[in-house]
Amino acid sequence: MSIRTKKLKTKNMKKLLFTLAIASFTFGSFAQTQIGLKLGWVSSKATSMYVKKEAKTEEAAASFKNNVAPTTGYNVGLAMSFGEDIFTFQPEVLFAKRGYMLNDQPYTDSDNLGALIASDIAGKHENIKYTNTYVDLKLMFNFGAGDDDTWRVFAQIGPSLNFWLSRDADYVSWDNYDGDGNYLASNEFRASSEKQDGYTDIRLELGVVLGMGFKYKLGPGWILINPRYEWGVSPMTIVDTGSDGYARASRALSVNTGYLFEF
Repeated sequence: MSIRTKKLKTKNMKKLLFTLAIASFTFGSFAQTQIGLKLGWVSSKATSMYVKKEAKTEEAAASFKNNVAPTTGYNVGLAMSFGEDIFTFQPEVLFAKRGYMLNDQPYTDSDNLGALIASDIAGKHENIKYTNTYVDLKLMFNFGAGDDDTWRVFAQIGPSLNFWLSRDADYVSWDNYDGDGNYLASNEFRASSEKQDGYTDIRLELGVVLGMGFKYKLGPGWILINPRYEWGVSPMTIVDTGSDGYARASRALSVNTGYLFEF
C-alpha cells in the first residue's frame, strides 16, 4: 500500500470519526422529547414605531402612544421540548387573542346613521378595544439547569412569527344609545379613523420573546410554568398620516402553563 493511499485512508477515517462525533452530540442533545398542551393569560398593548420626522406624523404617533392602554387576552396550543442538560429547544404553535385599548377617542357618525344620532353623539369620547386574532409560531431556546429526572429551571429567548387572522373593534365606554330609544350592538359603530384610507394591517409580524420557566416531573410528564415578555419588532399596522406615516407595534406580557408528556 502506497504512502499516499495510507494518508487518504487516514484522512477519510478522521472525517468519518468527526461526522460520527457531531451526529452523536446532535442526537444525544435531543435525547429527551416532550409534547403537550399549553395555555396562558396575556396582557397586551401597542406602541408607535418608525415615526417620520414630520410634525403631523409625530403628533399622531404621540397621541396614539399617550392614549393606548393594555387589555387582557389568552393563548392556547401545542408545545414541544427537545433536549436535556443545559440546552433545550421549545417550539410552539399557539392560537392567540390579544390587542390594546385606545382611550379618549372622539366619536363621530362615521356610518352616516343620521342627524339625530350625530347630534346625540357629538362631542362624546370613547374607549375603543381592539382584539386581534393570531396563530403564533414561537421558536424558543432554553438555557438552564436542574435534575433532568425531577425538575428544571431555565431562561429562554427566541423569535415569534405571528400570523394575523382578524381584528374586532368595540366601544366599551358608551351604551350606543342612538338618541331614539334604541340600543345598538357595539360593533355597529366604527371609529371614523379606522374607516378611512391609510390604515394597513400587516399579516405577518415578527417578535422577540424573553422569558423564564420552571418544569416539574409529575406522573408521565412535566408541569410547565413559563412567564415571558414579547417585543414586536415589525409593524402590525401602518398608519398614513397624509404626507408621511408611522407604524404600530405590539407588546405582550404572558404567563403560560402546560403539561408535556415525555417520550
